[in-house]
Amino acid sequence: MFRRTVVASAVLATALGLSACSSSSSSSGPLIDSSMSASQIATAAGSALASVSILKLTGTVPSSGFQGPLVMSMNRNGEFNLSLTKQATDPAPSVQMIKSGSTIYLNIAPSYLQSQVPALAKVPLAVRTATINALSSKWLIVPKSGAFASLGKIALVAKSLDLFNLAAQISHIPSGATVGSTGTVNGIEVVPISAGGTTIDVATATALPVQLSQAGASNSFTMSYPTSSTIPPPSGAVTVSVALGAALSAALAGIA
Repeated sequence: MFRRTVVASAVLATALGLSACSSSSSSSGPLIDSSMSASQIATAAGSALASVSILKLTGTVPSSGFQGPLVMSMNRNGEFNLSLTKQATDPAPSVQMIKSGSTIYLNIAPSYLQSQVPALAKVPLAVRTATINALSSKWLIVPKSGAFASLGKIALVAKSLDLFNLAAQISHIPSGATVGSTGTVNGIEVVPISAGGTTIDVATATALPVQLSQAGASNSFTMSYPTSSTIPPPSGAVTVSVALGAALSAALAGIA
């Protein structure tokens, strides 16, 4: 569960703005060190993460089938902004999803839809063609029912992209987790904790996670904490028709 949830929430930056966090460094010394147990460090990291206004993760998740960058932000209001790119050489994200307020918005690049033609095989040709031609990187408002009723994956992804859920999962690291030697990540002193092939580097001064990686899967993220916690809705979003929603449901069945 620890590994699966972390990947999903990552399902999971070049500069780490730790000074913007509510869990700032204390003059009394480090909050954590390598003499502590993995459980103690994980509990401190989860608590520190649950106190921030917003978390940003930047990295790659090759195990998901997307070889390009993943960029994701989630705030304490349950809002998020996620982008996934199929190939590292692609000029723009393949799939983008935003939750602002209680509304979810979706943007799919036509090139990605074209690559999902086998998944659209059961959709009538006219609807399939209209789907690919009509999208043209538009932001779509995802209905809570109706056209996207069968899009269980969107609801699953939206549920997993939750700051407090991720903080709770980090806090409850499995027994048998190990503590590594003190090191640095992007100039920040960290202590790594590892379990089940997943390693989280935790800043000694703030107890905040600053990097997450997975052995074997090549999944890796840096974690930063921007000053602005706002996740605004995209402009020009349009409502999805029933026919378009059915076609998108088929296309998105291929998203890991």
